[in-house]
Amino acid sequence: PPLVSVLSLLLNWSLFANSVHTFDIRISSIALLKAYFNENHGLKKIFIEQEIAQYKLINNTIEDGSDFVLRTNVFETIMDYDPDLKLNPYKLFFATDLLMYLFQSESSVTELRDLARKLNSGNDSAGEEVLSSIQTICELLLTTLSTEDARIPISYLSFLIFWLFEDVKAVDDFLSNRSIVYSLIAFSSQIEDEDVTVKCLITILLGVAYEFSSKESPFPREELYELLTKSI
Repeated sequence: PPLVSVLSLLLNWSLFANSVHTFDIRISSIALLKAYFNENHGLKKIFIEQEIAQYKLINNTIEDGSDFVLRTNVFETIMDYDPDLKLNPYKLFFATDLLMYLFQSESSVTELRDLARKLNSGNDSAGEEVLSSIQTICELLLTTLSTEDARIPISYLSFLIFWLFEDVKAVDDFLSNRSIVYSLIAFSSQIEDEDVTVKCLITILLGVAYEFSSKESPFPREELYELLTKSI
């Protein structure tokens, strides 16, 4: 039988132990992973690089049963569309929570953010649109805004707010697709009162994007300011 590393096992438990009876196991698994990575940039970088390599392998592998691939990957969780995500919304929550821990301020932390930011989704040779990781997450966010379970868009929004804060390159990636900005503004202006948390997070995300944008950004700062002040 194939061997599975302890890290992969802990990650698997945190993402897929989908039962109220095992929720403590999920929390404990994430806590153990954070303790393992605590104040160790080298381990964090190795983990991010391995997750990126595995994500590319998963996306480029034809599943014919010949090779064993453990489908436990933080980038697959946050960057691949999952029609059944509403059955396991905490999978997304724990994946984004772990990445935010890895991305949090410390020496050389921008290196880890840049590794994740440069990851793309989509297969150009197969005729699929190639998007950056941030663009992909934004597109997935838009598909979840109308879902009945607000935990899903809240996880995406919280992660994007965290990532874009003080990260000019991430902000430029976010602003490179104006339709995303327009869609977020349009949704935030029409949702009902019960969705006030999502609306507030959208407003915060747009505010963070404006704060760390520049006149050289794909959506120039002055133009973005005029749009936000007229729309929100």
